[in-house]
Amino acid sequence: MLHPRRFALALTGAALLAAATPSFAYFRNVLASTIIGSMSETEVKSFTKAIGDTLKNTADNTPAQWTWPAKGRQPAIEATITPLESKTDAGQSCRRLQSELTRGSSKEQWTAWLCKQPSGEWKLRRLAQ
Repeated sequence: MLHPRRFALALTGAALLAAATPSFAYFRNVLASTIIGSMSETEVKSFTKAIGDTLKNTADNTPAQWTWPAKGRQPAIEATITPLESKTDAGQSCRRLQSELTRGSSKEQWTAWLCKQPSGEWKLRRLAQ
């Protein structure tokens, strides 16, 4: 099970990869032992898009599937992305998201809150209790 803090680093790293910033090298090292850390830039972009689509279009407790085919010696990646609940916090629409990822014999699960920004982008955020 991927700890929420590692998930936050993973998605931050994924966002950095998508933006192709030099800071990604740091996050890539932190994430090297995770499935997200093993993804190519193209895989991360596709997975990030799947998360955004799920947040936008999928009802709570309804799983969405994402798959990336095997390529060369890299096994396929299978993911189940499930919005668990929705609420408004500090004026932002927020959703608690869970994902289960599998690549070969590796499996990880993470859960985190993401909130919709005025720009339409979803960002990780800690919610008030």
